[in-house]
Formats: sequence, C-alpha cells, structure tokens
Amino acid sequence: TLTIYIIPSQDLMARDDTGNINEGGTLTVSDGDNATDVNTATFSSSDSKSISGISTNSTGVVFNDDGTKMYISDTSNYRIYEYPLSTAFDVSTAGSYSVFYTGVSGESVSFDNDGTKLFVLTASQIREYDLSTAFDVTTAQFSAATTISDQDPAMTGVTFNNDGTKMFTVGNENNSVYEYALSTAFDVSSTSISHTNSISITSQETSPHEIKFNHDGTKMYISGSTGDDINEYTLSTAFDISSTVTHKGSYSVTSSDSVYSSATGFSFNNDGTKLFTTGTYNDRLNEHSLTTPFSLVDVSGEHSGDVINTSSTDNYDTDPDSDTLTVTAIRTGSDEGNGTDGTVGQALTGTYGDLTIEADGSYEYVVLDNSTMDALDA
Repeated sequence: TLTIYIIPSQDLMARDDTGNINEGGTLTVSDGDNATDVNTATFSSSDSKSISGISTNSTGVVFNDDGTKMYISDTSNYRIYEYPLSTAFDVSTAGSYSVFYTGVSGESVSFDNDGTKLFVLTASQIREYDLSTAFDVTTAQFSAATTISDQDPAMTGVTFNNDGTKMFTVGNENNSVYEYALSTAFDVSSTSISHTNSISITSQETSPHEIKFNHDGTKMYISGSTGDDINEYTLSTAFDISSTVTHKGSYSVTSSDSVYSSATGFSFNNDGTKLFTTGTYNDRLNEHSLTTPFSLVDVSGEHSGDVINTSSTDNYDTDPDSDTLTVTAIRTGSDEGNGTDGTVGQALTGTYGDLTIEADGSYEYVVLDNSTMDALDA
C-alpha cells in the first residue's frame, strides 16, 4: 500500500491519500479521479471440482509442496481424500482419489514441509501421522496425539509456521486463535508442544472454521460462517499473535460457497495468486483468482483518488476561501521535515518505487523490481 501524506499550508484542510499496487506494477491516477475499488478475485464454477457424493461435510483443504496433489478432510466419514492434479494448483484437473481412514472427525489437516508427517485436528486433539512415502496419505501410520481442549474444546483449524516451531489453531467455543511452541519442529507430542499465546477474534467472527498465514507470516486469515467470509489480519511480527494484530477487512465467499456454508476450509497456492475454498452447501472445491497475491483487501489498482480532488470524504482537501489548490513540494518520509526532497512533476525514488506527482494532484507510482509484495511505501 502506498500512502501519500498531505501537509497543508496555512488554514487548508488536508487529508492523506492511499493506493495499492502489485509488485512490478504501475498505479496511475489522473487529475480529478475519484476513489476506485477493484474486485478482490474472480470466481467461476467451471474452475471448481465437485466432490458431491464423496465428501458431504468437507473441512480442511491443503496441497503438497508443488501443487500436484490436493487433500480434503471430512468430519462425517472420518476420511482424508487425496487427489492428483494433472496441472499444478488447478482443481478442475483432479483425477481419481485415494483415501486414508483416520477413524476420527478431522476438522482440519496439514503437512510438514517434506510431506513425511500428516497432522489431523479434531475438536479436542492434534494428531500426528508418519508417512513412509512423502505426501501419500495411504502410507500414514499413527504416531502421536496431544489433547488441546484446555484452550478450546471445539477446535476447527490448524496451521504451522514455516519451520514448524510454532503451531496455530482456531477454536469455535471461545472464538480465539491459539499459538503453541514446539520444542522439536513439527512434533506435536505432549513433550514438545506448549501453549504460549491466544487472541480473540469475536469482533470479526463468532463461528470460525479455518486459519492460514501468507508466505512470510505477516498476514493471518480466518474463515467463518457468521460472516460467510475470510477475514484478513496483519501481524507486526511474523507468526506472532502477541504482536500487534490488525483486522484489515474480509472477503465474502457467498458466490462460491453460499450463505451459511462459508469456507469451511481454504488454502492458497504457493505464490498467493489463487485461493481455494471448500464448503458444505455445494460440496465442491472452489478456485478463486486473486487480483493481488495474498490480499483479500487492499487490492492492486484501488486508490483514494487524486491527492487534491476526490469523491472520498476521507481524502479530499479543502480551502476555506475556495482558492484553487495545488501541490507545491514533494519529499519522501512520513514526518514533516524529514526525508529526501523532490520536484513536483519529476520522479522521486523511495524505498519501494518511483512516485511522480503533478501540481494538479495527479500521480503515477512505479514499483521497483526489488520491492516486496506486502509493504510498498513512497
């Protein structure tokens, strides 16, 4: 997200402006442009995979490391279904499935990094299975189980940080996210796991289902059936819910999973350009193409309008004498008097890109090739 801080002269009323741009992209806002919204994602049922007659109460959905296999857990028949995908992360290319019978009601499912461990979450336990063949659930053998109902007796979602030293769950009884430390990576036995932190999400969701993070742990996502959506949060410290956790907004899944079904399970592909959801109403795997990787809000191309005149009451600038307003100076930074001075009408290079602002309030922002996807600032 690009933020343009507006500093007024004399008695003007000035408000800051924002815009969102993908990595390697360009945002152009013309003179007089108003605030613009952009669709978070595109969805078509033709890109989905029906599991009707196979799984009637699907919960978690995950993939192997290269997206050539997909896995679905089901709370009704105690099974995990494994589907081969002839095209990576394309659920419409799913072939014939294999089955692993867990004997328990699996609310969510996950793997370790190399696919030699499978984790199944029940309402009260996290269960670990060893796989003699990586990412092949038919080779699973039970290894360990730890009861975690002291935190919440109705757990619904589970995921891990990148190196397996932390586990996160979400529960439906207390509507909270729970963080656990693992003394041995991807080992959920009782001698390895310990509860460390929790955070309430009641203000956003009172019937949560699943939890995921983006690739670097700076974003957290919670799905639920109260809002029939997926909520997005930012974390000031990666994979640490004791840090500042900010709710950014939500993405409705009613177009794919219907009202009251919600995304009982969801997952992303490796680069965050696809979101996959499963729900109980349509009994299918749904594929959403995201406009901005790992972003369910603050989508690339959205902006608050030109930096002077815009329809957004939170962003337009005014003069009590009704004089014509112009941009007279530009510099980097967010504090007055700091940063590098630039020239109006010429490109000014910041940390993540080049910003050119004209006197009439129009601007162009070009993201540098070495920028990050999730933190853009002029």
